Amino acid sequence: MEFMTKPQQKALNEIGGIKASDDAKEKGYFPKRHFKSKDILRLIQNRKRISPTIKSLLKSANVIKSHDISKEYKNKISKYEFYKLDKYIRDVLKMDSWGVATFSEKEIFKGDAIPYKNVIVLSKHMKDDHFVVKELPNMDCMLEVMEVYGDTGVACLKVTGLLRYMGFGALPNHSLGGNINYSEAGYKANLGFIGKHGMLITPHSGPCNRLSVIYTSIENLTDFIPSEDHSWGNNFCNKCKKCVATCPYDAIYEENKIDKNGHIECISNERCNSGFSKYGCAICIAACPFTKVGYDKIKEKFVKE
Repeated sequence: MEFMTKPQQKALNEIGGIKASDDAKEKGYFPKRHFKSKDILRLIQNRKRISPTIKSLLKSANVIKSHDISKEYKNKISKYEFYKLDKYIRDVLKMDSWGVATFSEKEIFKGDAIPYKNVIVLSKHMKDDHFVVKELPNMDCMLEVMEVYGDTGVACLKVTGLLRYMGFGALPNHSLGGNINYSEAGYKANLGFIGKHGMLITPHSGPCNRLSVIYTSIENLTDFIPSEDHSWGNNFCNKCKKCVATCPYDAIYEENKIDKNGHIECISNERCNSGFSKYGCAICIAACPFTKVGYDKIKEKFVKE
């Protein structure tokens, strides 16, 4: 998969703009997958579910390259333009939620660059019934993940197109292979909070979601987006720790670690990726109460306590 994510990463880095600082965090690696012949046959049979992911990923590099860096772009969005953008994301593209974050040089993956500091984050749920099963990992989970990668990947391309039509600078970063940490982007965009397992937990889907982003010249989106306090969720996770106890690779830290450059680490990427040799893992998603019970019910009970 990594060979397909490299073109968009290279295209973004060539445009430059805001480059990662020396104390930025290293990007994790894509683990190699080992499929049997029956797995390959199943993938072929489900190619219609997978193809949007691959096509949108390959297209993203060309869309990035088509951005004219010499042009002056609008940086203020009107109330009407915001309404049009919001309606398009929610009603047409069927994203569950979206928000905007601001990224600094230290928050970009080391060696990478982004064109604008303002980042639109899109979130789409995955069907949780694929994850609440006895045997994990499995092919059904992987196919669901790949399908939603396609939904969010296509969505970031289409939002890019709409913003460019409106006169704003916009570049997509597909769900696969981001130049920034997407869980962090979702958190900074106020879409939810980051669980002990390192994934974004949102009100609409718990940890069963996938994200994509659009870098944009728009500087005033926060004027129209209401904020919500998700801090209670971190307190819940610090007491729960079911994902810590359930992880078969001991990849999730009992207590978060801080690296030498001040980055918070929830998990060991090396240990976590060791579970992705076949279909992926998803065991922590299945163990997470937000997958089985639901965000609102957990919040109501926990806040009362």
